[in-house]
Amino acid sequence: MILYSLIGWLLVAAHPFHVAVCEINHNSSSQKLEITQKVFIDDLETAVNKAYDVKLLLGNPKQHASAKELIGRYATERFNVVSDNKKMELAYLGFELESDQAFLYFESKKIKKPAELRITFTVLLEQFADQSNLVHLKGWGDRKTLYLSGKKGADNWILP
Repeated sequence: MILYSLIGWLLVAAHPFHVAVCEINHNSSSQKLEITQKVFIDDLETAVNKAYDVKLLLGNPKQHASAKELIGRYATERFNVVSDNKKMELAYLGFELESDQAFLYFESKKIKKPAELRITFTVLLEQFADQSNLVHLKGWGDRKTLYLSGKKGADNWILP
């Protein structure tokens, strides 16, 4: 709880640092993973603009017409979940802007409790030397947090 409060505070404060947070929740009713990535808008714009040679202008009346698709492409290329050695198909649902944060939404197909999950979350790691990414996993009675920084963007969780 303290970690979530700290992260929330860090994400709304002016940021002299670079951090992205990915929350993965297993919905026991639908049996799907519901995924939210939280990133600073200016960091996301910098990365997407550079990756695709565009000017997104997020939240501006002149916002790029393909902003949703470009953000989805960028995030999808840098995020995946492998369940028991099989890459999961994740649907990119879109994004929302709130204050200085962008929220990107994904959803999986139905998933049974795996023996192993491999999470890759390299969003913004290529842009900022001090970039840190956190992944929070909640599901199947487990809560895990994974910290990724520098060039390290993947790790394993063995679920009991």
